[in-house]
Amino acid sequence: MKIIRDKKSDKKVLNIVGENLLNYEDFLIETKDLVLYSKALKKSRCKFVMAHDSSRMINSFEFAMYATLMTEIFNFYNNDICIEVAKIYAMIEGKGDYKFRVIANMVDTVAVKVCSCWEYIFQILNKYFMLELNSMHLNKDILDKIYEKKMIFIKDEEGYRIEYVDWTDEERERINQELKKKKRVLNIGSKAKGFKKEIRKQGYVVSERVNQISALNSSVCVEKLKSEIRNTITHKKSSTFAFAIGGLDRILPTEGIECDRTGWVKIDEFMELIFDNLDVLKNAIQITFDIICLGDKLVHIENQGKKYKVVALECSKCHFKMNMIDELYVMHGEYDLSVECPKCDSDMLFKGEGEASESDYYQVFWNEMRLRFGTEE
Repeated sequence: MKIIRDKKSDKKVLNIVGENLLNYEDFLIETKDLVLYSKALKKSRCKFVMAHDSSRMINSFEFAMYATLMTEIFNFYNNDICIEVAKIYAMIEGKGDYKFRVIANMVDTVAVKVCSCWEYIFQILNKYFMLELNSMHLNKDILDKIYEKKMIFIKDEEGYRIEYVDWTDEERERINQELKKKKRVLNIGSKAKGFKKEIRKQGYVVSERVNQISALNSSVCVEKLKSEIRNTITHKKSSTFAFAIGGLDRILPTEGIECDRTGWVKIDEFMELIFDNLDVLKNAIQITFDIICLGDKLVHIENQGKKYKVVALECSKCHFKMNMIDELYVMHGEYDLSVECPKCDSDMLFKGEGEASESDYYQVFWNEMRLRFGTEE
């Protein structure tokens, strides 16, 4: 039987259900509540400081690169997150008339962004520690596509052309082993256990600062925000929904359509939870910044407790600057040999020394070898 629908009746039903189109003005703080907004913003924001240790030497180029990445985290926290938190606070504590859906919309935004900020922190640490884990599963598909066929160059009358051929069985086995390593994806895991497991798997010691970040990530408030709020928003229902799929029985896992026009997220409880999360998150950001400022990189298990020192030198004539590992500099002194400038052969002057990370130490060593002996063309 054909059902003829009345468009006017449909529109009436839709309006009864609650179609509600919001405007830009609905998201603005009223003048009378701006003081509350400013108060909450000041409470949430954080001035992240640069750690300094005069006894340590760091890679200035690397520091500049990662400090730039951290600046994005600072801005994301202080602007993208804190402004939304302050607006929610002003709307629920202020005297203005604000719509529920506007507040709930910002609850969604804040919950997702706070959890995402943790992801960004671990992505930076993954890169800084050179764990070489992919940031997304998408990269695995790209790698499969790249290595699907073998690319060979065929010479013809016009030069060279490219052909794609199948790998031999032996080549495919070797490629698959290489891809297995390249396709590993960063899995932070619950309470950052996955991240620490990967550090140990690659033969490194989990540093004290990484343990501090892991402990913060394991806080009850962080776990609650992620499991009870963010995951529900992502996979099930927005905080703005009055009608949604929800649990109908508190004992049995029975689900159906439920109605709650005040929302399933209790805003007062959410604000208490989110302020606790911000306190934890800004501490984690600061510790991450400390790692970069102090060059606090990972150390291989067999080198745990070992100190690495690097000497700073400057040419007496052309003022070329370079670093040298302490052992090589001491060796020159033992044989009463001066360190010659690799640019003009003049004597290099001692400018100071300091501790370095294991990776920076060996990088200085290999740079010295290249300067002295060059590289094969």
